[in-house]
Amino acid sequence: SEAPTEFVATSCQHENHFLSFRNSVWGVSVDQPIERLVCIQSNLPYQLVIGTLNSARWNTVERFQEYGFVGTDRLESMLRRMARRTRAAKLLAMHHHLLPVAAREVPADGHARPVSVTLDAGHILEEAAAYGIQMVLHGHQHLPAVLKSARVRARSAALEPVGSLTQDVYVLAGGTAGSKELPPGVPNAYGILRFSTKGAKYQVVALDPVAAGQGRVLLEAEIPLVVA
Repeated sequence: SEAPTEFVATSCQHENHFLSFRNSVWGVSVDQPIERLVCIQSNLPYQLVIGTLNSARWNTVERFQEYGFVGTDRLESMLRRMARRTRAAKLLAMHHHLLPVAAREVPADGHARPVSVTLDAGHILEEAAAYGIQMVLHGHQHLPAVLKSARVRARSAALEPVGSLTQDVYVLAGGTAGSKELPPGVPNAYGILRFSTKGAKYQVVALDPVAAGQGRVLLEAEIPLVVA
């Protein structure tokens, strides 16, 4: 049988750009790993727990380069750390897609960007639901969207009844605030994620440097939260 594909962490453009951005904004050394657990306290009756995953990992097989990939070990390590936090709304953040947002993707030949969905997206979504993760934020294609995923629970024994759907996982695709290569009709934009006692609201707002006040709202979604 064919040997399992080996994935290795190497330096790549997306990873290096993010490390530089993180260093300039938050002062975090570029030598620190992308996988980090951030806990934010507020006046809400819960804390916000964010786990960041490095999906900019290259495969030793050339034809898979530039696809996103996280890997079981790194995913499970982060989810176990997040599970220890209680009274919390829990999010994951990564670069590549877990669900498609473009109407159609056509992989190009050579080294051009291929299909955007992370190679282990199904596993990430399944484990995220199992661990009570309610939102995953990502970028990559610069096309804002809100998608929802739920999977049927697997049965641990043949005589058990058919499983019910898992908890919903909302996948929030962000736009970009500084690109010159956007699809027609898609402006530069930024995202706002607001939390309250009732849930969360995600907005994507068009970036207009000369307009007074907030720009045009391109997308808005209410997201229910289950604090555990």
